[in-house]
Amino acid sequence: MFQRRLQIRIRMFATAALLGGILSLGGCGKGGQDNETAGRADSSQSAESDTEQLMAYKDMRYLPKFTDTSEEYDAFGSSGIGFANDTFYVLKRTSVDRGEFISIGGCQLIARSPDTGEEKVLMEDEARKRQIHTAVPLEDGSVIAFLSIWEGNWEEFGDVSESYRLCRVDSDGNEIFSRDYPELPLTETDIINLKMAADSQGRCCLVGQETAQLFDEEGMSAGTVDLSGKYILRAAGSRNGKVYLHDYNTDQLIPVDFEKARLDMEAACPVMKSMRALVYSEKADFLLCDETTVYQYSCEEASYTPLFDLQDSQVPNAYNLDVIGEMEDGRIFLFSNNGRDTTEMAVLTPTPLSECPIQKMITFGTVSPGTELVERVAKFNRQSEDFTVSILNYSIGGRSYQEAIDALRLDLSIGKGPDLCELGFLRDTESLYSAGCFEDLSPYLENSDQFGREDFFSQALDVYTWQGQLMAIPEYFILRTIAGRSDIVGETMGWNVEDLKTVIRSHPDAEMVFDNMSSDYLFKVCVRNMLGEFLDSEGKKANLDSEEYIDFLNFINSLPDGYVEDYEEEEAGVRLQDGRALLSMKTIYSFSDLEMIDFTFKAPYTCVGYPASDRAPDCLIFCNGANAITAASSEKECAWRFMEWYYSQERNKNYSQFWASLPARKDAFEQALKEVTGEAGGNEDNLGGIYRNGSLVNFRWVTQEEVDLFYSLLECARPETNSEQVILEIMEEEAAYLFDGNKTAEEVAKITQNRVQLYLDER
Repeated sequence: MFQRRLQIRIRMFATAALLGGILSLGGCGKGGQDNETAGRADSSQSAESDTEQLMAYKDMRYLPKFTDTSEEYDAFGSSGIGFANDTFYVLKRTSVDRGEFISIGGCQLIARSPDTGEEKVLMEDEARKRQIHTAVPLEDGSVIAFLSIWEGNWEEFGDVSESYRLCRVDSDGNEIFSRDYPELPLTETDIINLKMAADSQGRCCLVGQETAQLFDEEGMSAGTVDLSGKYILRAAGSRNGKVYLHDYNTDQLIPVDFEKARLDMEAACPVMKSMRALVYSEKADFLLCDETTVYQYSCEEASYTPLFDLQDSQVPNAYNLDVIGEMEDGRIFLFSNNGRDTTEMAVLTPTPLSECPIQKMITFGTVSPGTELVERVAKFNRQSEDFTVSILNYSIGGRSYQEAIDALRLDLSIGKGPDLCELGFLRDTESLYSAGCFEDLSPYLENSDQFGREDFFSQALDVYTWQGQLMAIPEYFILRTIAGRSDIVGETMGWNVEDLKTVIRSHPDAEMVFDNMSSDYLFKVCVRNMLGEFLDSEGKKANLDSEEYIDFLNFINSLPDGYVEDYEEEEAGVRLQDGRALLSMKTIYSFSDLEMIDFTFKAPYTCVGYPASDRAPDCLIFCNGANAITAASSEKECAWRFMEWYYSQERNKNYSQFWASLPARKDAFEQALKEVTGEAGGNEDNLGGIYRNGSLVNFRWVTQEEVDLFYSLLECARPETNSEQVILEIMEEEAAYLFDGNKTAEEVAKITQNRVQLYLDER
């Protein structure tokens, strides 16, 4: 078991994080909506922006001094465990790539001074005798460690016994106590992912998946806490002397009651799901970190006070933070580990912005900053010599997703927005376009010596083109189309609604229209190109209470619908193959999706597309990573310089591998295409794969036929306009009452007519 653990031990990254500001969590929701379903902001003209107040903490910057420790602390094997009394504690391990697996060598528990670099080994593994799993430092400089202990003859299979040991050593590594536990209810998964925290009395909590083991200040067992139904991501001691566990399922910090060996649920305090780090603080109960910001957190008030933003301190990734610690003189210590090849220490010194060597700053507004954005901004700030980029996270202060959207829209509408803005989170952007909130980027592209309009796919730029003006430049795109077996839908791309009806009527035994969507989704599929039949947007006249629209609603409502949401994808493929399902909605995020369409049908298929009256081939295109320069920006030149750097071919190519999307830059796209067709060399066996029907399906090189199909889809791809999206949302909302059986088609048509007409009148 010892050898196996060494081989499978991997770095585990938490999946949750914390958003916050000076505001309390009271009344705040939790974010997270898909761009297609997010609502529109409807900010009041009389509302006042509070962004400047919330972002006032940015006047104090935490300037970094970095130390690359990759050669000292192996990224795959080592892990930081804490910070106390200006000392950093790390479990130093080495990893060896064995080809089929990576094995982990012996471990040393090390105390290190960030300022001098002086190290002291407090404890270390002994081969085939003991292994350190985790540890926690205490405020007096001592450390409590949890180990596995082996006894017996390793030459004889099965003649080795394993037990556990809890021991405490002082700041010089001298043993204070050592307690052996022959049996503890810990699984192998628990051992790999153990979390450990201690309170102010030196009592500690060892957290597994299903239980938490409690120990008193002498290392004696103090009970077991049942964690059933909880997903504990983190454990940490707080300034109030207690140990808290972070339950991701309930978004709570729950204190451990050592006297009663239970969790004190009545004293639990709320936190946000986006938390990335939770550590002890001298000035608050905890230091917390979300994607962008480090905060002080008060358990009693459930409030957050922001200290600094990571990218302002050139720290690239909140997910990689192993350790955050406060130093006695006010500086902040960070230890980052990407789990692959890089570990780094940083000491951050608080410095007024007016005293920083680079004072010019442009701002980048976003509702939900992703890891990629923070990494790129931090990387830019490390190399920029005349200005920096600072992210304005509109989710600060515990705002819900919609509240953050509303706040950003408000700032844009009153001319107080950031210099740069990410548009993918905003709906009904035409109202912002028409209000002149954004710069036309066409002249910038024309005058750029880095790239021009011709370097991007025109279809991707069309998504953010309004009245001939380019409002934003997208970095990635995806395509969505409808596919069916060629013997059912024909061999030619393009059809109309009557063709679709013929297909459905010709297969009366089919149980469902789509294998992966309910039949009422066909409503949206059809009306995409039918809006012109029911309204004249130029004349602002709707005709959605007509007999034609009522007949259409009744047709959709009459369709067979055997679709169940929890169908497995492999079952969906079988339903297409045997004819129980007629069509499949396919979203192409990457080149491998083309191969998976072929795998799903296992027969000749046609990407027939969305129905259009003239049978013209049609598919949808969506974009992400779309950034704009605001009209109110006073630093447009700097903003464009950053965008040129951001969209450079090298970075576009390098980062596209982390997105389930395709590069909008042609040269980056073509390079990526070479890599999946084999033109760039490489081994087809290294392309990876996906599990289907319980077995691994290995990806192959993309064929020329699939490449041709992709370009055919791209050629006919067009986006939905913002006005189309709003009208379609209204139509879908009302049609749902018919499909649920709550209203008749006539009632739905009447209400839809009134709502759409009102929208057209007010637009």
